[in-house]
Amino acid sequence: MYCVKKKNKYGYLDKKLQNTIPFQFEVAGDFEDSLALVRIKGVFKLINTMGKELISSGATIQKISADHYLVNNEGIRQLYHRSGKLLIEQVKEIQVTKPGPMIITLNNGEIKLLKDETFVNLKSKM
Repeated sequence: MYCVKKKNKYGYLDKKLQNTIPFQFEVAGDFEDSLALVRIKGVFKLINTMGKELISSGATIQKISADHYLVNNEGIRQLYHRSGKLLIEQVKEIQVTKPGPMIITLNNGEIKLLKDETFVNLKSKM
């Protein structure tokens, strides 16, 4: 799909240049792994190739891996899966290891390992 600007709004065209997602976005990024980050009426969204909203936030959505997105929503950092599922809140720090799980430190000092959508709790706190 192609991100195209028309009359100060962005939308998406397919390979046949047919409009598949209407020209409605103030800001729009290219699709990566079938997902795109957009902004409409000041709200940031993660959408799929059908235009379905998976994540919506008043704060910027940041891609941190192929499957994970971070939102800093009014000082509360939240980690989402690409499906739109909220995985965890109160995130202080994320360390992405390749290959391997993410190491997530929460505001309360807990450390968790995340692989896909599954967490492993570590007993120690920082």
